[in-house]
Amino acid sequence: MGNHTPDAHEVIQHVDVGVVVYDDETGVIEANDAFRDLTGYDGGIVGAELARLTASDRTDSVRKSVEVATTTADRVQFAWPLQHADGDVHPVDATAVGTGDGRVVVTVHTRSQYRSDSIDDFSFSHNLITAAPVPIWVQRDDEFQYCNWATADFFGVDEPTDLIGCSSMDFVVEEEKERAQNRTEEVLTERTPASALEGRIRDVDGQLKHALFAAAPLKHHQDDALLVVANDITERKEYEATLEQQSEQLQLLNRIVRHDIRNDMQLVLANAEFAEEHVDDEGAQYLDRLLSKGEHVVELTRVVGDLMTLMLSEGEPDLHAERLPPYLREIVEDVEDSYEHATVIVEGDLPNVTVRANEMLDSVVRNLVENAVQHNDTDDPTVAVSAEERVDTAAVRVADDGPGVPDDAKESIFGKGEKGLDSEGVGLGLYLVNQLVDLFGGSVHVEDRTDSFEAVEEDGDPRGAVFVVELPKF
Repeated sequence: MGNHTPDAHEVIQHVDVGVVVYDDETGVIEANDAFRDLTGYDGGIVGAELARLTASDRTDSVRKSVEVATTTADRVQFAWPLQHADGDVHPVDATAVGTGDGRVVVTVHTRSQYRSDSIDDFSFSHNLITAAPVPIWVQRDDEFQYCNWATADFFGVDEPTDLIGCSSMDFVVEEEKERAQNRTEEVLTERTPASALEGRIRDVDGQLKHALFAAAPLKHHQDDALLVVANDITERKEYEATLEQQSEQLQLLNRIVRHDIRNDMQLVLANAEFAEEHVDDEGAQYLDRLLSKGEHVVELTRVVGDLMTLMLSEGEPDLHAERLPPYLREIVEDVEDSYEHATVIVEGDLPNVTVRANEMLDSVVRNLVENAVQHNDTDDPTVAVSAEERVDTAAVRVADDGPGVPDDAKESIFGKGEKGLDSEGVGLGLYLVNQLVDLFGGSVHVEDRTDSFEAVEEDGDPRGAVFVVELPKF
């Protein structure tokens, strides 16, 4: 028929799948008996337009696929909801190949696993896979039969058709080939889907990629095949590797800060104190400054060490019952011994209450008390520590007679919010306090002091700030 030789006619008649030769200007030029059986047209199919052979809601997408094959002479795979002569729609898989002279040869395969009386599921599934942002492909005997654009990107090829006929096993890293092959055979043998399994491939450029691969058995043109879905987790694995490296570096830095720097600074302080009796009055002020800065460095190494310990902790924190009074009394005594010019007291009776925390509760209270002393603008600062038991929580209050905290800094001083440590006025100590209290399931805030210290302060307008930590009872 048409411009086709009898030999060509004979060839397509002996093919056991539907074949149709189509020209956009003249319509169907040739169709074999298998295609005529699929469409129900015994005669009169020559000259038919695509619209006549396609479900009405899919005509545009089918026409576009045929046009691509015609103009590029490439092989294009698409879903064809074939319109039968009796009006029913039969979903088929179609492959169009341009001949280079404005015509296209289309082969079609029936999809018996889909309901023949409905095109909705077939069209939706095909479109969903094609447009899916994750790699999805069908492989038979390990060879790609169909794949979407995301698959092409994953394996580093220009177009999905570049993978057709290639073995998926060629991309699997050598040490995982046997496991991948066994998994494929297991899915095909047991005819049950397999849950996602992590694996690695190398794309056409040799780049290593990590993914979670899930597989399910299906029939592809009546043959056993595999539907594979891959979730590319390469960026996540690279990020995890970076975090692991940073964690190791932090652990090393933690050891240096906690041991090497602190030990050296304590040796410096010991020698400086020994030198006090050998320094005249003129040099004493410089030695005092040296001792003050040295003590600050030692204190800073403790805070940084605690902060890094918090950062390096993995999984859920080990929280348990901690009795509050011993922590408060010990820290008050330690800080008063360390700062001879300061008065640090326990105000009122301490309730015998246990809170939900861990040993780093010490760092919370110690940082608040030392912060109150260090940032006081008087010659003889006073700090009062008290506690109160509430219904579900216990509140610790650290009050001072310093300059107080401006209202616009009461939140940012803890490094709360997006800026964190970059917030203006934030020190490591208060940032650590906020992080630890949050870990314990509590809260911290600062307010203006309104009450006088009953034990050490005369009547008058009180000044200063009160840092309040509220912790859940255990």
